[in-house]
Amino acid sequence: MSVEGVGFYEIAQNHPDRPALPTPGRPVTYGELHAEVNRLSNALGGLGLRPGDSLATVLGNRPEFLTVLLAAFQSGLYLVPVSRHLTASEIGYILADSGAKAVVTESAFGDVVKGAADEAGIPAEGRVSVDPAEGYGSMAELCAKGGADPPGKRQMGSVMLYTSGTTGRPKGVRRSLLDIPPEMVLDLMRQTLSMLALPDEVRARYDLSSLRQVYHSAAPIPVETKHRMLDWWGPVLYEYYGSTESGPVVVATPEQWLARPGTVGRAVDGVQIKILDPEGAELPPGETGLIYASGQPGFEYHDDPEKTASAMRGDFYTPGDLGHLDEDGWLYMSDRRTDLIISGGVNIYPAEIENALLQHPAVADVAVIGVPDDDWGQSVVALVEPAADAAAGDALAAGLLAHCEPRLSKLKHPRRIEFRESLPRTPSGKLSRRRVREDYLEERAG
Repeated sequence: MSVEGVGFYEIAQNHPDRPALPTPGRPVTYGELHAEVNRLSNALGGLGLRPGDSLATVLGNRPEFLTVLLAAFQSGLYLVPVSRHLTASEIGYILADSGAKAVVTESAFGDVVKGAADEAGIPAEGRVSVDPAEGYGSMAELCAKGGADPPGKRQMGSVMLYTSGTTGRPKGVRRSLLDIPPEMVLDLMRQTLSMLALPDEVRARYDLSSLRQVYHSAAPIPVETKHRMLDWWGPVLYEYYGSTESGPVVVATPEQWLARPGTVGRAVDGVQIKILDPEGAELPPGETGLIYASGQPGFEYHDDPEKTASAMRGDFYTPGDLGHLDEDGWLYMSDRRTDLIISGGVNIYPAEIENALLQHPAVADVAVIGVPDDDWGQSVVALVEPAADAAAGDALAAGLLAHCEPRLSKLKHPRRIEFRESLPRTPSGKLSRRRVREDYLEERAG
């Protein structure tokens, strides 16, 4: 699958006056954005950043992030996007662990980032703000020091993401840099918004005929939900599966998914997928085990060779997800190994229960966890965020259990259903079951 002539650099070269970013007054054009990216790239080189170095951001949803991202991508830098919701200590850990030589932030987070930058030892000249902030250099002034022509050596950088983690502190994932210019790489890191909760009259208000391709990832969409999205948007919803460690390894077009509902895709060119048991033996089609992939550029967990080695089986690596292949090599995900619930000796996959509950109109979000049980080892608990027009309580809990009856075998039914105002998700949109489980057990202990 390829996309031709629609990349940032192609548009900036061939259609420089085309609007690229909506900003107050008038939009920024592709040509203007390209020039600013070049200025920042050259200025970062003036600060001493070289290919392989790390550049961090702590930004809200604002256009300057795109400028920093594109500059890092053509300068051979590792961009480390840090969530603005973290504490100074958490940010400081990531800045120090990633070896960031500079950080770009904004005034709203200036005080928190200052403490983090102090902790990480980032020098004053490496502290940049996109708007006026005491103790920071101006990004506009920094860019003014760089020329508008592309830097002499253009090399594809990478995003160094920090894993959500299941134990201990998060670990940064560094993929090997490719010695190629950025326009040769197709960036698939786009996500779809689940918008079916919008009222019918709101959804009907918009003309979606211009949509051609929408990519989604992070977690599989329940089959019924995806059917509804395809009915609404048309055959434009492409799914891919990968991880922070691997990047995309399988892809499913809308037509392929409709022929095999529930699949997350088939291996892209050059990638092999295997399903292995805990001892490393390959499992036959239909049997669930750990998903392993090979063929993508290598990676390492930063400063953690033991964790890197534990994820490998020869040339194959696993992010810890469970799934199975069918006879034709199509991949179906189950869950993460660390989220597996074992109750009475039976393996139970939380995602399966969550998918069933999310089909109920009164459920806005749900997390299913396993909690210690003296008789069963673990029991299934569902923590439900009710929809805006739903009333939490015993009646809704009973209705949800009745809803599960035709969809799940009895042993998969939640032993308890409790209600929450909101559930924690990571910046990438993944449900953080670890945090849900820890918070729940802490509540029980208290």
